[in-house]
Amino acid sequence: MRVLGLVVEYNPFHSGHLYHLEESRRVCQPDLTIAVMSGNFTQRGDAAIFDKWARAEMAVRCGVDVVFELPVAWAVRSARDFALGGVWHLDRAGATHLCFGSESGSFQELSQAAAVLQEESKEFQQALRAELSTGVNYPRARYQALRKLGYEKSAILHEPNNILGVAYLLALKKIKSNLIPITIRRQGAHYHDHDLDTPLASATAIRQAILGNTPLDRLPVPMATKEIISRELALGRGPHGIENLNLLIKYAIRNQGADSLAKLLDMEAGLAFRFKRCEESAAMVQEFISCVKTKRYTWTRIQRILCYALLGITTEVTAAIHAEGPQYLRLLALKKEASPLLKRLATSIPIVTRPSELKGNRSLSLDVHATNIYALGFPNIIRVRAQQDLTRPPVIIE
Repeated sequence: MRVLGLVVEYNPFHSGHLYHLEESRRVCQPDLTIAVMSGNFTQRGDAAIFDKWARAEMAVRCGVDVVFELPVAWAVRSARDFALGGVWHLDRAGATHLCFGSESGSFQELSQAAAVLQEESKEFQQALRAELSTGVNYPRARYQALRKLGYEKSAILHEPNNILGVAYLLALKKIKSNLIPITIRRQGAHYHDHDLDTPLASATAIRQAILGNTPLDRLPVPMATKEIISRELALGRGPHGIENLNLLIKYAIRNQGADSLAKLLDMEAGLAFRFKRCEESAAMVQEFISCVKTKRYTWTRIQRILCYALLGITTEVTAAIHAEGPQYLRLLALKKEASPLLKRLATSIPIVTRPSELKGNRSLSLDVHATNIYALGFPNIIRVRAQQDLTRPPVIIE
């Protein structure tokens, strides 16, 4: 059975995602399409604009057959770890092909870049250390090191989807997966483009439009997405975002000393003191990040660490979860007609519909905790009840 695998966020599902999905299906001709999707918190450390069930429903109504959750311990990570988590879960799910978007659209270019990074020659390591010593962040240091070593395609590592594509290829090699990788050239607006008036507007532009109360008929998204957005807004389950959790984040930082903060994933001792100092003066999340941000510490890295502080994600906890590897597949949404094929998937780990089916699992417990925190940011106070992971079943689309 040919199974197409996608690693996604769908925050929210828009026309660019639909293009990628349809092209992936055209190229792969799969019997089944499965997506591993970040849950209520995204790779960049933001709270998703709508919850994981709503976004999974968007995906299935627009053509995906099955959506599994990428656990938060993998989802809120750098590109390399996010990709590793996504690929590893797809591999365990029995996918045969991995299709991802990239600005390059050239599998050869991305594969060559992955080979250079995987080799990590002595010269590259020395050049990388030299760049990092100047105080620049890791992505910039890596690009500069490759450029100075004469790697003519180093510029492709300036683009976010190329970076992620290379990370997928490195992940496949790391876990020795038999997944067949395919890349589709990304169409439409740039990832950070804020222009809404284009058929393939970016997710950033669409989120800003929703937060700004733009009429739904102006959003360049599939009709199913519009219908789900309309419902979620009416129910008071959106729009969401990291600012909705501002006071909880301030409490998480204020209630810990610098020594305790230093135990958070990706935190450094000096940065922990900077967090404490900036929390005292910053009123909102964006103001806080602007205060902490330097040439070395990027906006995204700081936002991810804020998410770790909020959820209590430490280096120790993450190391334990990653050492275990994927232990389950959490089902979020399913097309009913795909149910017989789902049963034929050559999964090497159990499919879980409710966390109670796998008590005591560290990764799943962290996901339940993340949803409990996320729910506290819903605009409608009626919707903030706890333990939604235990009470909300997977979305089944007829």
